Amino acid sequence: MERILTERLFFALWPDAATRAALQACMPRRTRGTGRPTPEEKLHLTVLFLGRMTPAARRCVESAADTLHCQPFTMQFTRIGYFPRSRVLWAGMAEVPEALAALHEALGNAARSCGCEVETRAYSPHITLLRDAPGHLPAPEPVAIPWQVRDFALVASRTSAGGARYETLRSWPLQ
Repeated sequence: MERILTERLFFALWPDAATRAALQACMPRRTRGTGRPTPEEKLHLTVLFLGRMTPAARRCVESAADTLHCQPFTMQFTRIGYFPRSRVLWAGMAEVPEALAALHEALGNAARSCGCEVETRAYSPHITLLRDAPGHLPAPEPVAIPWQVRDFALVASRTSAGGARYETLRSWPLQ
């Protein structure tokens, strides 16, 4: 029996250097030295998680992404939150920008048209700042971090003993 190779893939937005620095600077001071901070180069916002995909499915979603037309948009990170179950400290926004919701929906439709199963739970866009965060965090300071989104990417997540390594396979400009 032939084994079909698959890759663990997702569509993501990668913040620019200034946005990454601002996101890291907004972590509450009392969390510093605790948990596992996300390295600056790994800070990203997942638009759509695809899971394990065959090369044929990957080609299909890439072709479908080629046909998308989305305008660049600005997001404003205004919240620092905590997911108690996964012990994750995150940055997010009070409201999901319409353009981000439309991109998420379009990519989801593209993936479904390629036979992929897509998560059905509500989309909760965020950037993970700290894993294994302590549960007794201080109330976060208000934040206001703008981010001009100009493109999106297809990313492979490869895990090893050293943790996840992300490789951008392809990107598409928003226009």
